[in-house]
Amino acid sequence: MIAESNNLKLRDMTRDEIIRTAEMNDAAAFLAIAEQAGLAPTIIDQDNIFDANDGYLNVIVNGLARGEALLFVDGEFSGL
Repeated sequence: MIAESNNLKLRDMTRDEIIRTAEMNDAAAFLAIAEQAGLAPTIIDQDNIFDANDGYLNVIVNGLARGEALLFVDGEFSGL
């Protein structure tokens, strides 16, 4: 569990920090981090509803520009 002080820091993540976090984690881990950080992740398209790391996953989070979404393919971050 993320401590409250870290939670506040994560809530203030910049766009670049969000992208870096996506690059360093698989899709399932990124969704968990984004949820805990209060980034309100919203899945807009997903290949496998049972496993975020299987197939593709498009997700938007607070902190990205309007119209930007993160794309994961087989769990790995592929870009915006």
